[in-house]
Amino acid sequence: MAWMPFLLALLGMSACAPGGRPTAALLVERSGTDADFGQAASAGAQLALARADLMEVQRSPLAQPMVLVERDAASAARPAEAAAKALEPDTLVGIGLNDSDEALAAVPVFTRVGKPFMIVGATDPNLPNRCGPGTFLACFGDDAQALAAARFATRSFGKRCLLVEDSRSDYTSGLARYFRDSFERLGGEVTERIDLRSPTARDALASRRGKPTPDFIFLSAEPDGLRDMLQPIRAAFPVTPVLGGDGLDCSVLDEAPAHLSESVHFTTHAWFGKGATPEAAAFARAYEEAYGTPPPNGFAALGHDATVMVLQAVRKAGALGPVQPVDIAREIGRIRNHRGASGTISYADGPVPAKDVWIVAFRGGRRTLAARMPPTPTSSR
Repeated sequence: MAWMPFLLALLGMSACAPGGRPTAALLVERSGTDADFGQAASAGAQLALARADLMEVQRSPLAQPMVLVERDAASAARPAEAAAKALEPDTLVGIGLNDSDEALAAVPVFTRVGKPFMIVGATDPNLPNRCGPGTFLACFGDDAQALAAARFATRSFGKRCLLVEDSRSDYTSGLARYFRDSFERLGGEVTERIDLRSPTARDALASRRGKPTPDFIFLSAEPDGLRDMLQPIRAAFPVTPVLGGDGLDCSVLDEAPAHLSESVHFTTHAWFGKGATPEAAAFARAYEEAYGTPPPNGFAALGHDATVMVLQAVRKAGALGPVQPVDIAREIGRIRNHRGASGTISYADGPVPAKDVWIVAFRGGRRTLAARMPPTPTSSR
C-alpha cells in the first residue's frame, strides 16, 4: 500500500523534448569537493547516451531515445535540492548524485511527485527508504563495501584497527559505523577512534608516535578529508596500511607523492586494468576513445550504467505509447542481471543491488588491483 500514492501521482505525467523525445534530469557534482566523482559520472552518462543514439541512428535517422538535461549539484545539499527543483518540472526521471547528503535533499523532489530517480554513487543503503518509493541505486550500499573491507582487512592486515573518521557527513559517519560493526563481527578490534571533525585530530595522530602500531588504519573520508589528513597520518604511521571506502577513489591519491599514497587501499565500484571484467574493459576502451583519457575512477562506470538502465526502461515504457514515469519505474524494478561496466545489477531483491566490491591499492604511486570481493549478504540494513 505504501506504493499506492506513488503510483497515483505518476498517472498522466509526461515531459518530453521537442519531437517527442523523453527527457531525463542529470544531477552531478560538476564543482565542489565531489567534482572528481560528478565529472566522471557525467562523462560516463553522456557516453552511454551517445552510444545509444548512434545505434538508434543506424536503425532510423529520426530516432533519438532520450535527452539528458544536466545541472550542477555543486557537492552540497542546498544547491543539489535547487538543481532538482529546477529540473523536475520538465523531466520524467532523475539520474545522478554521488553523495548521500545531496541525495537526501534532492531525490525527494522527484519521488514526492511520483517520478523515479536512479542514484549513481550515493551509497547509503537506506536511501530508498529515506527518499521515497521510486528511488533506485546503481551502486552497492555502504554496508556491502564496509563488509568487503572488513573481510579484506582481517585476511590481509590483521585484527587491530585504528579508525579515523569524518563524522560531518552522512556518508563518512555511516561507512565508519558499518565498518566497525562488520569488523567486530569478524573478530576484529577497533583500538582507537579519531574524528576528523575534532580540531585536535592532528594532535591525536601525532601523539600516536611511539605507541603500539595498529595492524591498519581505516579511514572514512571524502576527498577533502583525505587531502587534509594524508600528511599527518603518514607522519605518524609511515608504512602502516590504510584502507578506506569509495570516497578515496579520487585524484587526491593519484596526485599525492608516492610516500603518502603508498599502501593506501580503498573499495570502489569498478576496475579497468588487468583483471577487469569484459564489460569494464570494453567501457574503458570506449571512454578513452571518446575522451582521450582512461576512466578516472569507478564513478564513470556508475554514471554509464545508471544511464543505460534508465534508457532501457524508457524504451520499454514507451513501446506501447507515450512514456509515463510510472512505466519507467516499473521497468527499472524489473531489471535482472544487467551486465554493466560496474558489475551485474539486479533489482529482484529491492532497489539496492548486490554487486562485487573492488579493492584498489597504491603501489609505487600507481593503482593496482588488490582484490575482487563477491557480494555477501549483509545484516546491517
